[in-house]
Amino acid sequence: MVDVAGTNHQKIDRKLDRTERSWTRLPAVAEEIDSCPEDEALDFLNEWSLEEDNLLVLEQQALRLELSPEQQARYRRLTEVVGRNRPLIARLLRD
Repeated sequence: MVDVAGTNHQKIDRKLDRTERSWTRLPAVAEEIDSCPEDEALDFLNEWSLEEDNLLVLEQQALRLELSPEQQARYRRLTEVVGRNRPLIARLLRD
């Protein structure tokens, strides 16, 4: 029998990992993006909507109480990082 809850928690962990990594590295990317080839910079900016989608899915899962207590704590820390770095991505997308 498949442990659906365990599998879902693993998926949430992977999504948290990816989303945390993306939002945490955003300040470094913002500093370097002007020196990147234009196509790479555009790819990054165009693909950023996937990060926003991941964040939205995590928010919905948190609201539905699908996250374990540890995942809830990670999600809260992630929202703090997002709050700090949201102006950076807003500026990059605007420029």
